[in-house]
Amino acid sequence: MLLPRIAVLTLALLTLAGAVQAQVVINEFVAENGASATDEDGANPDWIELLNTTAADVNLDGWWLSDDPVVPMKWRIPAVTLAGRGYLVVFASGKNRAVAGATLHTNFQLNNAGESVLLTRPDGSVVSQFLNYPPQREDIGYGMAQEILAGNFVQQGGATLALVPTNGALGATWTQPAFNDAAWISGTAGAGYDIGGANTGLVLFYDFNDATNAAKANDLSGNARHGTVEGGAAFTASAGGRSGLAGDRAMNFPNSGFNRVRVASAATGALDSITSADSVSVSAWIFGDAAQPQQNSLFYGDDTTTCTGTRVLNAHTPWTDSVV
Repeated sequence: MLLPRIAVLTLALLTLAGAVQAQVVINEFVAENGASATDEDGANPDWIELLNTTAADVNLDGWWLSDDPVVPMKWRIPAVTLAGRGYLVVFASGKNRAVAGATLHTNFQLNNAGESVLLTRPDGSVVSQFLNYPPQREDIGYGMAQEILAGNFVQQGGATLALVPTNGALGATWTQPAFNDAAWISGTAGAGYDIGGANTGLVLFYDFNDATNAAKANDLSGNARHGTVEGGAAFTASAGGRSGLAGDRAMNFPNSGFNRVRVASAATGALDSITSADSVSVSAWIFGDAAQPQQNSLFYGDDTTTCTGTRVLNAHTPWTDSVV
């Protein structure tokens, strides 16, 4: 079953019956499914998603789903256990399939023009319902209002422990609070890994925002390896960068001529750390206009001071058939 995340544009309040504690609720549903979920037959029937709001597993044997408040016990859910904080999707297809462990289908369908959806406990008490929901749009979920609290739990530069496992023996045990991580590598965030060897840090960094000198690209890495703007390369105007905000510029490399930013200090050994480490990572934001960018070098080095010799390092722009 394919069930990608979909947008929930319309929110409704969950209605609880009397003093019944709602362990399981109708979280959301789609009453006009175009492509938001696919069943085992390759069809796209409407669907209802149930949510276990507790940490404990709940056996749904004898619970009921319905689209009619007059007949709340319309389709019986089989002996399915819904894990704590877990979700269960039931297709409202009318196919009436109620086999535990298999994909579930109700004996009714949802009306995209508006009707009701109810969840009833074995004792007949309705614990979750959407009564007289409004007309629905294709692939747009309708469901519970939820409060989402966002927090930054991993701070840049914060204490970090890391491990590069050699196999999957740990499984998910490392996520448990009592897990012993004393043997892990300690450091500060962020963390990553490479192929080994000495890490020389940031070698060059150009953001091309400072166009004070049209012939100079300032190196912001702290290494003062400034570049010389040559050929037809030129700074864009303010707000000509990817964000479109004032002060954000980019370097424009036209699709004709020899255009580059040359690091002259490389000829005197400024970038020899790349050779000693035998590796380098190059990252760049590239964007263009309606014309297909040429498949030329993004970053390269050669064995002369004029950049006209044999290339010993060469990273190309994407070799694609679409505009970058």
